[in-house]
Amino acid sequence: MDFFHDDCFGSLSVPVNEWVHIAFVFDITTLTQRIYYNGIVDANCSTSGGITPTTGSITIGSILVVLDFKGLNFF
Repeated sequence: MDFFHDDCFGSLSVPVNEWVHIAFVFDITTLTQRIYYNGIVDANCSTSGGITPTTGSITIGSILVVLDFKGLNFF
């Protein structure tokens, strides 16, 4: 998971063609990140700072789409 360039890496792999539930939690009081995989904690990470609210858009998740005529696009 990438949290404003403060990456947190889990140890489990996501299987192909199988539904899984993955959640990412940020605790602002302890500055920790957690990755949950099907309800079980897969990673605990520390971060260097909190979220800085903005008035613009926030992206939660993204899918990289490569189109020949447009280059790299994120949706």
